[in-house]
Amino acid sequence: MDAASQSEHKFPPRSSAIEFFVSGNILSGNFTPNMRFNFPQLRKFGIAGYQFTGIIPDTLSNISGLELLDLSNNYLTGQVPDSLGVLKDLYWLNLEFNKLGRGMSGDLNFPYSLPNVSSLRLINPHANNFRGVLLISIVNRSTQLQKLIIGGNKISGSIPKEIGNLISLTVFSAMRNNLTVSFPFQLASFRI
Repeated sequence: MDAASQSEHKFPPRSSAIEFFVSGNILSGNFTPNMRFNFPQLRKFGIAGYQFTGIIPDTLSNISGLELLDLSNNYLTGQVPDSLGVLKDLYWLNLEFNKLGRGMSGDLNFPYSLPNVSSLRLINPHANNFRGVLLISIVNRSTQLQKLIIGGNKISGSIPKEIGNLISLTVFSAMRNNLTVSFPFQLASFRI
């Protein structure tokens, strides 16, 4: 295997970077399942607003100290990998404005993979192709969850009344879905 093909799926060459943000530039490319991320010290990774295509690679979970992941405003497809659940320090997950999900029931199962991510403050899969029922388990994922932004998908069913138990939640946006609400809706400790 020549050097060019060996480095073909490495992004970027081995780096000691702690933060990697390249938003606001003209970049494009294809994420592949076997893509390797060579950021052993990386804490924040943002490639928002480009024309990246492909799937979210499982190998992102190899960046074990990752705290912020912003893949918004691209053309990513497929499922959110369960492997993100090993990122125990992840507090910011922004996936908005992609083409994620299959438009099928079960697309929203990825929060099940986040039981060890108790530090999550933002979950934002807004404006994708997620279909399914908003799972009650989402309320057990983080005591620190401040923003849950799920609008612009194909989510159906009832908004779980337990969502009011998210004591740190300041933003809940679920517009442009097929959700129903039964009143009186328990907002518990929502700050209004």
